[in-house]
Amino acid sequence: MENEDEGTHAVYFNRGVAGSQAYARKFGNRRPDQVPDREAFRWLSRGLFKAMLDFIAQADSDRFGLRASVYEFRQGAVLKAFRKAADKGADVKIIFDDRQVINEKNPEKSKVQPSMQNREGIETFDLEDMVIPRRADGNAISHNKFIILLENGKPVQVWTGSTNMTDGGIFGHSNVGHIVRDPDVAAKYLEYWEHLKDDPAMARKEADDQ
Repeated sequence: MENEDEGTHAVYFNRGVAGSQAYARKFGNRRPDQVPDREAFRWLSRGLFKAMLDFIAQADSDRFGLRASVYEFRQGAVLKAFRKAADKGADVKIIFDDRQVINEKNPEKSKVQPSMQNREGIETFDLEDMVIPRRADGNAISHNKFIILLENGKPVQVWTGSTNMTDGGIFGHSNVGHIVRDPDVAAKYLEYWEHLKDDPAMARKEADDQ
């Protein structure tokens, strides 16, 4: 693989479930949290987790900003990293999935995830003043997973890929994180983010058009 610390692209594949047989050989049947020194978590992440945290940590003063759009948003260290960036003066704004479809006739069939867990994490890490809920379209998941880094108000880099900000997404499922160090690409993501922050409903074709 190329050196992730330089160049336009940095790509991180975790091991996740794809490494299940290797995990069993290396760690036996122990849960990751039963393995000392978080060794199992580091092995499963294969650098993806640290790369995500390091990307956020670049926003370490008021010269920087972060614009994120997320689906599942509850991994403690990641939420703490956003809080830390804001505490250092960075301008942080995070769009998150806040759909709650309430079935009044049958409340048990109501759809309140990931909204409820997202909100619990947001409250725990005191992020209320920097989040923007998406809830206009209850039947369409807000499935984005990207973070834009701004410097002096200008988009310079973007983190994207398939990884939800959860323990399952980072350590369990097979996922990828992709850093693009290209202002033009980051600007396109920022343009998209600006559209999403207004909480648009998803456009749907009529049945006759399909």
